[in-house]
Amino acid sequence: MKKLLCLILSLIILAGCGAKVDEEALNKLSEGLEKRWEYTEQLSDEISIEDLENAVQIELDGLEKYEADDFKDTSLYVLYDDYRRGLDFIKTLMMGESINSPTFQESWHEHMEKRAKTLYDLNANYDLNIADEYKDTFEDVLSGAKYLVEAEKVEEGLSDIKALSDIEIAVDEKSVSITFRTESTLSADSFVASKTGYPDKAIEILNTVKDYDYENIVISTTNQDTIAVSSYFTRDSLDKIDFDKWKELDSLDAYKFYSMADAYHIRMGIWESLDGETQRMIGDMNKETSNPFWKEYGFTY
Repeated sequence: MKKLLCLILSLIILAGCGAKVDEEALNKLSEGLEKRWEYTEQLSDEISIEDLENAVQIELDGLEKYEADDFKDTSLYVLYDDYRRGLDFIKTLMMGESINSPTFQESWHEHMEKRAKTLYDLNANYDLNIADEYKDTFEDVLSGAKYLVEAEKVEEGLSDIKALSDIEIAVDEKSVSITFRTESTLSADSFVASKTGYPDKAIEILNTVKDYDYENIVISTTNQDTIAVSSYFTRDSLDKIDFDKWKELDSLDAYKFYSMADAYHIRMGIWESLDGETQRMIGDMNKETSNPFWKEYGFTY
């Protein structure tokens, strides 16, 4: 009987030692947020860098540094750890900074957007238990992830396109920029003006994006970390594309893609490497428009 009791006791102890922290981690996240908001509610309209540091530190103080093995759900661990590391990273960036510094403000905005996205994913998958008095505040925070959430949905929609990798997506209001990498372009006329190259890949992307509610679409491909070819389409131009007709075009007719675009840009070095006939068919290295979203995402400066 004593042996049986010892065995049961040992099992209980082992079970306790092996207990996972999933629920505990979620509670710490919720509690940390509420303590942060309790602090920020008391701040004046003139917020200092020290105020921001304190707000971040309040959250960090309540977040344990767990290991992956501590969690039953490894996806939860990844989100939790990303969130904690993000707070730790922005705290480091704040050291010696001024709240009016454009560099810091850009870093802070990026941090807040990523923080909101991680919280969005945590709440979507695990439902953070936020007190009623802070639910509106929480919703305001989550709204900051809107563009990253939209970008993720676009990326998922593009996942079926073959040989499209290293995608970067930026969303701003009713505009979307989609960038993908190309290993080599400088030696191939076909990359610019044949359907095996950029035009056909851009058409595939447009065929997916047409189902989204964007008014401005910029598609770029980079080579050596510089935009090689880019194009811009308005919703009106996108709606006029006959995708079935595009499929029927001869491979060497792909230069017609540029006539459908509202604007396009071909990098100088690539343009100069094209033969005269290809240049003649396309018409020019640039087709311009004053749209600010195109100006921001269609070029590498």
